[in-house]
Amino acid sequence: MGRFAELRRSSPLALLVGVAAASVGVIYGYDLSNIAGALLFIERDFGLSSAQQEMIATATVIGEIGGALAGGWLANAIGRKRSMVAVTLGYAVFALLGAASTSVSTLTVARLLLGITIGVSVVVVPVFVAESSPANARGALLVTYGVATVIGIIAGYLLAYLLAGTGNWRAMLGLAAVPAVLVTALLARIPDTARWYLLQGRVDDAERTLRRIEPGADAQRELAEISATLREEGTGGVGVLREMLRPPYLRATLFVVTLGFFIQITGINAIVYYSPRLFEKMGFEGDFALLILPALVQVAALAAMVVALVIIDRVGRR
Repeated sequence: MGRFAELRRSSPLALLVGVAAASVGVIYGYDLSNIAGALLFIERDFGLSSAQQEMIATATVIGEIGGALAGGWLANAIGRKRSMVAVTLGYAVFALLGAASTSVSTLTVARLLLGITIGVSVVVVPVFVAESSPANARGALLVTYGVATVIGIIAGYLLAYLLAGTGNWRAMLGLAAVPAVLVTALLARIPDTARWYLLQGRVDDAERTLRRIEPGADAQRELAEISATLREEGTGGVGVLREMLRPPYLRATLFVVTLGFFIQITGINAIVYYSPRLFEKMGFEGDFALLILPALVQVAALAAMVVALVIIDRVGRR
């Protein structure tokens, strides 16, 4: 907590970036888990088969793949800030579209579009935070985004439980629009990153942003370092890919890709989507068991994220 108090005093803009990213993380996590609770009640309203429930849940995952593939291109094309705004507006619009659905097909399309938004956010938010944070707080701010995501997952289960008595699955899905609109307003107060400004040739804007992020740093030196990195990467995605596949970055690229693969193949997202059903198959009954127990499972993940938040800038990333 001391790190964030120091950040608030030395760089209010960096703290604002962290708050915005954490808020997006909460919405992201909420949109992952709210469908798990909502499906308990959508099944009754729409008479869903098991295959249709799987289709609704899987649509989000398919959308995430497309969004992640397009996220880097979008961040370079329109900027990190505008991409973040597009993400938050997408969360609001597609959450409301899902809440207003009158058929399985409409709900599936809404979840697919929401998945695309999630995929873009998974790429854009870490880039935005990394490029908008002081080096000594970058790790903590990035982990804060992860912590916020888990908090959002827990909130999705808890709100589903609170609304379970009414069976109002539309409210469960649509409530995500409220914080999304608020975060959009918050993002209006934040400039884009110095790196993107340099990509656009806007040197003065880049320097001004760096001085706001790290008031005591040598802005000219940092601008020179960023410019040198951009020249090494070349132009477009091909240049970046070439850098990733050559020493000394190849080992890091392989590690990140392999680690990401093994994290996803564990099926952790399936646990988030289907926890209520899994507990039901285990013999548990009632809204409390089916919605609060999944939230408690995520508390373990939250504890691990908090530990990472405390130690990452002390012991290093590796």
